[in-house]
Amino acid sequence: SLTEAAERVTGRRPAVFVLGAGPDQASENAQLRTSLQLLRALRENHAPDGVRCLCFYLLACDPEDPAAHQAWFLGEQPRQVVRAFQSALSPSKTPAEEPPRLAQYVLAAADLPERQPAAWQALTLHAARNGATLGFSETEARLARQVTLAGHPLDVVGPLADRLRQAGCQVHLLDPAMLAAGARESALDATPIPASPGVAHG
Repeated sequence: SLTEAAERVTGRRPAVFVLGAGPDQASENAQLRTSLQLLRALRENHAPDGVRCLCFYLLACDPEDPAAHQAWFLGEQPRQVVRAFQSALSPSKTPAEEPPRLAQYVLAAADLPERQPAAWQALTLHAARNGATLGFSETEARLARQVTLAGHPLDVVGPLADRLRQAGCQVHLLDPAMLAAGARESALDATPIPASPGVAHG
């Protein structure tokens, strides 16, 4: 790569400035999903070595522009991704300023890929087939209308589901091992989780 070539010539790893980050699919949901994944990678220090700056492409354009699906503003109107970033970076926003929500988020246990590789692979296919965002972040899951929990220990499921309901999410439970075994189960067929006793949800 150019980065490796520059490192061989100069003896040090060059700084990388990404000037055109964005979705590879022409849809607003793809833009929202990709941008939140990039934000998570940057905040959790999972960006490739050497990356010093990442700019999303493009900031604004006319609705008729061929690149409109990548724009954060159409004319002067912000798209969903703008309000989603405002919410993710400023969790103290009032309900009146709540951004548009993701339709579905599959919140997987962080160790699922290593613990159950076959179940993880089946879960990724399941999420893609249902147009759901797949991730490990409770913060991101709070941006979704419906959250499906997958692969979490039973003692974690109840409290986690209660926190998500308090954020306004509908919460379901899905066993990824069932998917790996070939069970035909969509996100809407996942089992709803009853609220814990004594926990009220508005």
